[in-house]
Amino acid sequence: AVEGTVRPDMDAIIARKNRIVRELVSGVEYLMAKNRIDVLRGTARFEGNKTVIVDGDDAQRLSFDDCIIATGSSIRALDLPGADLPEVLDTDQALDCTKLPSSIVIVGGGVTGVEFAFLYANLGVDVTILARRNRLLHLFDEDASTAITSSATTRGIHVELSADVKGFAKQPDGTVLTTFMTQGKTRHLTSNLVLMAGGRMPATQGVGLETTDIAFDGKTGAIIVDERMRTKVDHVYAIGDVNGLVMLAHAAAYQGRIAVDDILGNGDEYHRAVIPSVAYTDPEVATIGIGVDEARRDAARYTVGTFSFAHNGKALAENAADGFVSLISDAKGLIRGATIVGGHASALISLIGLAICSGLSGEDVRRAVFAHPTTAEAIHEAACDLTFGALHE
Repeated sequence: AVEGTVRPDMDAIIARKNRIVRELVSGVEYLMAKNRIDVLRGTARFEGNKTVIVDGDDAQRLSFDDCIIATGSSIRALDLPGADLPEVLDTDQALDCTKLPSSIVIVGGGVTGVEFAFLYANLGVDVTILARRNRLLHLFDEDASTAITSSATTRGIHVELSADVKGFAKQPDGTVLTTFMTQGKTRHLTSNLVLMAGGRMPATQGVGLETTDIAFDGKTGAIIVDERMRTKVDHVYAIGDVNGLVMLAHAAAYQGRIAVDDILGNGDEYHRAVIPSVAYTDPEVATIGIGVDEARRDAARYTVGTFSFAHNGKALAENAADGFVSLISDAKGLIRGATIVGGHASALISLIGLAICSGLSGEDVRRAVFAHPTTAEAIHEAACDLTFGALHE
């Protein structure tokens, strides 16, 4: 390395990640033991609607009164020529890859693809995103998508939109040639590695669900559940990625509570509006409930209040003035959603979730006192904008 430069130690980075994962897993194992939960190690599969077979170290045949399916999801593989090349990684493989390439092509402009793009760019890698859609983060509001695209471009991340990837080929020098089409033209990119970030799919294979009367979504393969996570089979529930509702860890935990409460006779119903979604980009993006795009399309029903982090003292002090807070209220003034782009967005969005769950109005939030200097003050200012106007903008 050139004297004075800093180079990432990928071996140390991956080792630290693995160490933290082990600590978290061991913590869960401790809690399971503490709460007297029996754990069978093996592969489970259904044999009818009332029986589960466990193959492995603790092979058993179990009959149950209630069952919760939580098999999660698996990588959605892209059926493309050259996708099996060792230089073409999926997201699971990338998380264990200790080789830091000088360049990488990321196929996918959704949350996972864009998160990896910022991660690699921050490590000094030349990054190109090939997004199939006409904008990045298409599931988020257009304002958020525009902000992240601008941030990506500023950091040197190359973005190709409406890109139809056709395949990959190994070059004599060891690099990978990616072929794609955009605007009716065939184009090529050369990189050291390719990352396929095509998303995930419900993990239902090999679980023996075909021996049950559980119903599936014919398009996604997800297990169909009702508002209390109940499948079509009495006393069998499905939570998390396997039901395809919201593929997020905190959504799975929330659905798990709903299922257990229903089993205990204290059930509550599932509400999508209280589940936040986060993209760990730079800056972060977080949303919950009604989005800004939807609110603007239905202006008679919703009001949008906004505030820019460019006018927030803490954000300026942290050199993180990019981004904004947008709050949405309904005709009664109740908070119904938010989009936050900026530092600490992943933490700030929970305040909006609390407001939604508690039935708070924009006026309720406006009356609250927020510590100064904090980025949370931007939420207070956006609430003011819902009523008589932001104070500091």
